[in-house]
Amino acid sequence: MTPALPAARYGKLGNLDRVLVPSGHVDAAPPDPPGAQQLDWTGGSGTSRRFAGGDNDTKYHITLDLTQPLLDKAGNTVPMNACRKIYMVFAPRFEATEEELEDGCFLASGVTASDTVWTVDDTSKLTGGRYFIGLPTSEERVRLVSVDSATQITVERGYQGSAAGSWPSGTRMKKVSPVSGFSSDVEWSCTVSNIAVSGDASLKVGGGAARIEESDSRCKFTGFWESYKYGAGWPSQWWSMGHSKRTVTGQVTVRYNYASAHDLYLGTFLSTDAGEIAVSVDGDAATTHNLYLDEYGGTTANLRLRSGVSAGTHTVTITASGGYLYFDYLWPLEPQDVPDPPQEYSDVSLAIDFDTDHGYKKPPAWHLWQLQKLGFKGHADVYMGVFWNNKRRRVGATYPEVDPIVWTKKRASLDGEAG
Repeated sequence: MTPALPAARYGKLGNLDRVLVPSGHVDAAPPDPPGAQQLDWTGGSGTSRRFAGGDNDTKYHITLDLTQPLLDKAGNTVPMNACRKIYMVFAPRFEATEEELEDGCFLASGVTASDTVWTVDDTSKLTGGRYFIGLPTSEERVRLVSVDSATQITVERGYQGSAAGSWPSGTRMKKVSPVSGFSSDVEWSCTVSNIAVSGDASLKVGGGAARIEESDSRCKFTGFWESYKYGAGWPSQWWSMGHSKRTVTGQVTVRYNYASAHDLYLGTFLSTDAGEIAVSVDGDAATTHNLYLDEYGGTTANLRLRSGVSAGTHTVTITASGGYLYFDYLWPLEPQDVPDPPQEYSDVSLAIDFDTDHGYKKPPAWHLWQLQKLGFKGHADVYMGVFWNNKRRRVGATYPEVDPIVWTKKRASLDGEAG
């Protein structure tokens, strides 16, 4: 009988449980003394027995205390009001490693980077598709084109953008990467439940104040500024009203009037070529804001410069340094609760494009909330997309079926014969 598992969990994260291999004891062979026993790993049983189990029903309770200092990967403190997105990443390592270790062969002779016909020791275990070949420090992906004989195969070199290499005799071609130790993505699932947010979780939106665009006469620019032109190498074309300005060392001063207390926002762009800005309101001590963002392509942003600005006339001065300042607009906003939709439409909705940023990077509840607040209650068209695969698994569902019946009808031809 297999003894009960200990209470302790195994694995680096303590999440490995109940992994076993069925085998038995046999009498040991010499030179072990008579009566000694050993595990049966030979004679076909050891090579054919695979580990089984590995299930894990552990439940985790995760608490994120957003009142504590948030550190980046370099150990620097990141202000919470600078956070634009927080997400959790689940990275399971469920791999069919036993099968994948068996699926492969050894080179019987070395190959150069241009060889596509390989001599190997045994092709009987090959199932086809993508394979890895290489060392723990470098590897090449190849695609099995054909099995030519028991000891010869034809492959496609440099598969999936990898670099073709020269590999000596004895190098193994296998499904498992020699660098990472696993081969591919796998299907898995988890349940996330009992999400609760404590503290001030209220959502506020701005009022109906108009943006002060960079083309507004109230914006006074000093120093060298560039105006946006399509195709001129700017990182984005999605600017408010279709235009913007940028500078590296320039300054912009905006004098405006707002009738009530408000927060003040800057419409800008965060990217790797952006620098810092010093912001002063009515001559107060300047605050520094870092516009650098190491994220693919960068992103437009609505950056809060001040909160609780009093009603009346104000002068804002923004000075750039150390990189680009993209000045799109200045926006005084009065925080308020999310309003109800001004009108509801029972038969109108929007189309959601799954394979672009606004679709596949957002949870379904986010889309539903947006539609509800816009008053759209009709059927939503969810376009599945062509750039990213929106996977679905049919669980307990059925598809409608129909058996078509084809009817034929004779017709009269021009010469009077039936056609």
